[in-house]
Amino acid sequence: MWVVFDRCLALPPASHLRVIKEHRQRRAGANPGAATVAGGGAAGRGMLGASATIVSGRRTPMAEVEPAQPPPRRRRRWHWSLDVALVILVFVGLQAWFTRDVVRGPLPAPLVAAAEADAGAWRTAHGGEGFVLYVWATWCAMCKTIEGSVEAVARDAPLLSVAMQSGGAPEVRAELARRGLRWPTLVDDDGRLSRLLGVDAVPTLIFVDRHGQVRSVTQGFTTEWGMRARLWWARRAG
Repeated sequence: MWVVFDRCLALPPASHLRVIKEHRQRRAGANPGAATVAGGGAAGRGMLGASATIVSGRRTPMAEVEPAQPPPRRRRRWHWSLDVALVILVFVGLQAWFTRDVVRGPLPAPLVAAAEADAGAWRTAHGGEGFVLYVWATWCAMCKTIEGSVEAVARDAPLLSVAMQSGGAPEVRAELARRGLRWPTLVDDDGRLSRLLGVDAVPTLIFVDRHGQVRSVTQGFTTEWGMRARLWWARRAG
């Protein structure tokens, strides 16, 4: 541009327009894409005008018209609630599958007869209200894991246990004494009582109302609060 200015100063005024025109033509030859707009043609002015309209019109950016997103904290809370619901649903489904063969409704008569053979144990276990029927085994590792919870519930509610395939009466009594447990216990050395209950795995907790109807069943690991909640339901439902 300074070269053009110097040339204009060296020429008479009538030649100024010619110099400027030559300079524009040289620039157009070096950059054809810019010639249309820089040349001042109608197309260039139209494109420039359209661009100016867009800029001067201040059209709303696309980001401003997108739907508002919920706050991140609300999204995290929603995802957390969904995860908890899925875990509970899976747990309930697995429990229903694992305990599908366990007795529902009234307790089997042979089991009641076996319990009544030891009247003191039956009266202590039943007590005229809902109680817990706990099927366990001396060799069961998971039974040892939940033993503290079962003992805590047994201090507040009647409990009758069934020692499944754990030896004869002397062996079962010795194991209970070694662990410091005083549960009324039916010895199921051959597994007959467990089969009557439909139990093929331990630990299994069966929650019975005061009428002798099975109201709830759980198998495997169960928390103390889970046991208490099921027992509360069995008593309320009966």
